[in-house]
Amino acid sequence: MAVLVVVALIPQHTGARTSTVSSSNIRYGRTSSGYLYMTGGESAQEQFSMERSAAAYNVKLVLVPPPAIPLPQLRVYIANNRTGKIEKIPLSGPWLYFQLPAGSYTIGARIRNRLYLLRGVHVQDAQRQTHVLRADLLPWSGSQPKSKGAR
Repeated sequence: MAVLVVVALIPQHTGARTSTVSSSNIRYGRTSSGYLYMTGGESAQEQFSMERSAAAYNVKLVLVPPPAIPLPQLRVYIANNRTGKIEKIPLSGPWLYFQLPAGSYTIGARIRNRLYLLRGVHVQDAQRQTHVLRADLLPWSGSQPKSKGAR
C-alpha cells in the first residue's frame, strides 16, 4: 500500500510566515562613563529580542512620549545623585535598558522644553527594576482652576 503526499505552495502566500520586522533599530552603546545601554522596542519583535538580551542590565525604562513626538529626537538623562555626573542617552525606541552601579539616581527626559523626572531611583547590583516615564499626559499649565461659584 503506497501513500501519496502532495505539498503545494501557493505563490502569493509563501511569505505569510516570514517575518518582515527586523531588530535593526535596537541600538547598543556605552555612556561617557562606560555604562552599557540598549535602546529600541518600537515593535513587538524588537521588544522580544531586547527581553532576550536583557540579562546584562539592571534597570529598564519605558518611555511613554506625548503624541506626535518622534522618539529618535529624545534623549534620556541619568544623574548620579551622589556625584552629580549626568549621562545622556539618545533613544531609538520607547525601551531603554542600562547597567548602573549601585546608588541613587534621577532619570529624566526633556520633551518640548518640559522636563519629566523620576527621582530617587535606587539601584542595587543584583536586582533588575523597571520604571515608566510618562510624558504622554499634558503637564498642569500652572493656572489656578476656578471652582464653581467663584467670581
